[in-house]
Amino acid sequence: MARQNSVMAWQVETLSTKNLHLLTQVAEDVFDHEILPDRARAAVDDPGQIFAIAHADNVTVAQARGHLHLQPDEAPVFYLDNLGVSPDWKRRGIATALVRTLAANARARGAKTLWLATEPDNEEANAFYRHLGLTSDTVVYFETQLDGFAP
Repeated sequence: MARQNSVMAWQVETLSTKNLHLLTQVAEDVFDHEILPDRARAAVDDPGQIFAIAHADNVTVAQARGHLHLQPDEAPVFYLDNLGVSPDWKRRGIATALVRTLAANARARGAKTLWLATEPDNEEANAFYRHLGLTSDTVVYFETQLDGFAP
């Protein structure tokens, strides 16, 4: 999917080993941390991982990724794990295009449900997800570091 705007054209692609080179040039704030090539390759090689990027002039300006959770008692569920758009590229429809790409890919793999989590005070993300028609419910989120974790 390619889009043209008044500044520059951008394109959304599902990431694979064939276009993994697009992660060598990444705009500011697209990812939380530096790209590690071996981990990037492992992510695209994981058959349950769905990863999409938006790029302009061979620079990745946005990304979204998630995981297809296979269930023994119901259809697969798609968890949208991360979405990042460089500040200079926000409000151009890129995040919506990324989510649509992931949702279509997950649907094609049999998923019936998409879910995600974000912080209650992340007003920008919450407004975006409401705009997409997603609904929110109160959940409790637990997390721990696995180093030293011994239940």
